[in-house]
Amino acid sequence: MSSLKITFKPIDTLFFRDGSPFNRGELQANINMIFPPSPSTLAGAIRAAWARAMGWDGGGHGGNWDEKCKAALGGGANLANIKFDGCYLFKGSEPLFPAPAHLLGIPPAKPEKEGTPTKLTLLSPQTTLLTDIGEYQLSATNDDIQGRKSLIEAWWMTACGLRQILAGELPATDSLIHQSKLWSVEQRTGNVRDPITRTTQEMALYAPQHIRLNDDVSLVMYAEGLDDSFIDSVQSNPQPVGGESRMCWLDIEHGSLANSLKSDAAKTDSQQIQIALTPIQLETSLRVNDDFATGNIINLCNPRPIMLGGWHNNKPSQLMPHLRAGSVIFLQADTPQPSHTISTHGENQAWGFGRTISGIWT
Repeated sequence: MSSLKITFKPIDTLFFRDGSPFNRGELQANINMIFPPSPSTLAGAIRAAWARAMGWDGGGHGGNWDEKCKAALGGGANLANIKFDGCYLFKGSEPLFPAPAHLLGIPPAKPEKEGTPTKLTLLSPQTTLLTDIGEYQLSATNDDIQGRKSLIEAWWMTACGLRQILAGELPATDSLIHQSKLWSVEQRTGNVRDPITRTTQEMALYAPQHIRLNDDVSLVMYAEGLDDSFIDSVQSNPQPVGGESRMCWLDIEHGSLANSLKSDAAKTDSQQIQIALTPIQLETSLRVNDDFATGNIINLCNPRPIMLGGWHNNKPSQLMPHLRAGSVIFLQADTPQPSHTISTHGENQAWGFGRTISGIWT
């Protein structure tokens, strides 16, 4: 058993819905998607693929794994000795990351056709103001912010650009890629039919949004604790992934993400940032300070939290707020650690949640 890099290569489109209610018999004019998917979605697909390779027939409500499968893969929310990391978007052999939330720039009017954002700048804690929660050091920049916008919602960054930001530098503009050059959204229409009469009825239409990845784009999860002897069996057949059991080939090799983010320019400073590489589940604001015990949290630069849940044994799990990948936490560190160091925070770490990478702010 060793660290595996598991690449999901879709046969067609993919469907990952968000936490909106989706019940048969109710109006489903539009089913919202979430992309990239929750780490638990791809982790669940990997466990199911290994279970089928070990003899599971894929049926049964709540799963009917035998004791061999349960010992190797756990059961329900229990992962046994498996640890996941991800999910990550790759273009070719290179990882991409959401543009960090403290990076501002002027995006082109037509990003799908034109170039990359200009006049890049980084926010950092500067101005202290009295707010309803006491004195708070807000993020600002010394540059003119006229026309500049946060790039986290639609722009992705290469590992080279991220390494520059972690060193407190502005990234090269060509390190940014708009999401329109990575995937497209396709609107589909579905209909529910009675399995016996093959007829339909009112309120049976639904409209999901599917994701079609560009040819050189894929999703990647890293995993530790999986039995290497089943790799060939898992790779020999396409595996269902996400909603509607869309199919993917799984390409499996040995590797880890840390190799892509190593830097010879690592710096150590008490003014430290942690950038979320995967969603972070933090129950309360107090828990944020408890979890990042290496220093005092000064500020967070993050968009609206994302609500993530999932399914275990055919039962929905509770939706919980998560900091999105790309969120930035500013720290005044008591014990500074070198930049470009990956660590883990928050809940459900074994499922792939809570990966962060350290950097500095100036």
